[in-house]
Amino acid sequence: MATISAFDEDYAAAMPGPPQPATSAVRAYQPSDAEVRKVFQRQPDQIQYGARLHPDLRIVIPFRVLFEKSATGVAAVVPEVSEYGVGASRSEALDDLGRTLAELYFSLERDEHRLSPDLASVRAKLTAHLVRIDR
Repeated sequence: MATISAFDEDYAAAMPGPPQPATSAVRAYQPSDAEVRKVFQRQPDQIQYGARLHPDLRIVIPFRVLFEKSATGVAAVVPEVSEYGVGASRSEALDDLGRTLAELYFSLERDEHRLSPDLASVRAKLTAHLVRIDR
């Protein structure tokens, strides 16, 4: 049998309605399904992307990636180098973007001696973010 202290009596007197027994469980807030979906649908419009793109490359400065809706789902865009990846989900778009950035890095590295000033600028921006791993 639970005892009721003077504090409990004062608290119960200040509360509307009949006092609850000391053994009653406190009910936790239960959000509706719509509220849960709304919270989980909120996703950032941009991220800092530093995932491993390729076994021979390492990101030393993360890329700023913006997400946009596209006709096929989602586009992950790196405005700094004007490259993007697409996919049905953000994960797929980031995977595609990673492959795109790695391919661009290797092609610009391979053709470095014959790049236009614009492509040399893109290569400089990429090499600020990426380094080749010596094996």
